[in-house]
Amino acid sequence: MARAAGRRQLIEGIAGPATRRYGMAMMLMHAAVAEQLGLGPADHKCLDLLDERGAMSGSQLAAATGLTSGAVTGVVARLERAGYLRREPDPRDGRKQVLRPVPDRVRDIGELFGPLRSS
Repeated sequence: MARAAGRRQLIEGIAGPATRRYGMAMMLMHAAVAEQLGLGPADHKCLDLLDERGAMSGSQLAAATGLTSGAVTGVVARLERAGYLRREPDPRDGRKQVLRPVPDRVRDIGELFGPLRSS
């Protein structure tokens, strides 16, 4: 019993700090990528979410991210102004808009990760 507790304590002592360092490194890397794109980190991650899950409404994006509707409005405006996103009429309800990433621009972002993939 004491041996298992000691092993668990050792694992937690190693994994805890390593997990925190990894999380910090990922956050800093994505912040640097966002800066290269002229975006904020939240803008970049919202675009990544749209690219992964496909087109969605602003309210769906807010629900998926936990951002307020006002924050999503700002994110969408910045992404659209930078050419990474376009708003289209919802085919099922013309009063609503669908947010759709611009494929060519999203591919440009992937190129920033190229050096990481090749190392």
